[in-house]
Amino acid sequence: MPTSARILTLFVLLTIALGAQAISIRADSSAVNLQTGHREHSGNVVVVDGNFQLKADKLIEYRESGVLTRVEAYGEPSRFKQEPVTKGGLAHGQARRIDYVAGARQVKLSNYAVTDTNGNTMKGKRVTYILK
Repeated sequence: MPTSARILTLFVLLTIALGAQAISIRADSSAVNLQTGHREHSGNVVVVDGNFQLKADKLIEYRESGVLTRVEAYGEPSRFKQEPVTKGGLAHGQARRIDYVAGARQVKLSNYAVTDTNGNTMKGKRVTYILK
């Protein structure tokens, strides 16, 4: 593999237009799964969508008609944070799996722990949040 291709593979930056909002995905490596057509990112994965940030070891990107619809993030653990919009709002958390539905700004956590802006922590198997 040429050096320039390795450099591009080591630092992938994808920006996907989604209305007025742009979603950014960075990772050490990225590849397209030819069987499923999904993009798979690994190593220091970072997703930014407005005031929401997600960090993971591995991420699978799903698209419909070329538009990013959702991502599945995996890690030991994956972490997310949201700049607080309102008092008591979701602040940060971690989970083994985080599904992020882009258009709905919905976060689904599996085997999770989250903390809100008041400092309250919750743990459990599954929960879904709608981000503001």
